[in-house]
Amino acid sequence: MDSARRRWTDDAMDQQRDTESLLPARDRFLLLMILVVGVVLSTMIGVAGKLYLDANGVPTVGWGRGVQLMVPVVIWAEVPYLVYFLVAQIFMRRALRTDRATVPRVRVVLLGGLIGLAAVVGYTLFGMVTYVGPGGFGEMVAMMLALSMFTLPWLIFKAAVGAVIGALLGGLLARVLAERRS
Repeated sequence: MDSARRRWTDDAMDQQRDTESLLPARDRFLLLMILVVGVVLSTMIGVAGKLYLDANGVPTVGWGRGVQLMVPVVIWAEVPYLVYFLVAQIFMRRALRTDRATVPRVRVVLLGGLIGLAAVVGYTLFGMVTYVGPGGFGEMVAMMLALSMFTLPWLIFKAAVGAVIGALLGGLLARVLAERRS
């Protein structure tokens, strides 16, 4: 009798875990966009930085070498987006599990956090790709990789501050939108 009851509760728990792991398509899309925004924005900033320096007459590396140098920078800059993706997934699952009425608000808050994160990381990257000191962009990439144990935590911290500020603004926007509906 106990083994049958235990088997039944184990099956029910497995089924509940499977149900909890499935997110609605809209929420999966939102979470995927966090990662895509990081790669696309970093790439666009790299191109914009080269065009900006070229327009100002600053010598830059060619496009082929620039792409080779930009790949590690894009991967480095994607780390805060990955951390935010994992945190956003936790918040979205919690909202879906506890109170589905809060899910639209959570979406707006997460979008605000993404905008704040993208603003901070974008600003940091633009400063990096337009560096014109001795050795230029190539030296900056080498130093960034050599000092990753320091630069990456600092980038994650700055990005987290930007995400929190963006999420707070997103929360205010969600509150205003909710009041307009009522």
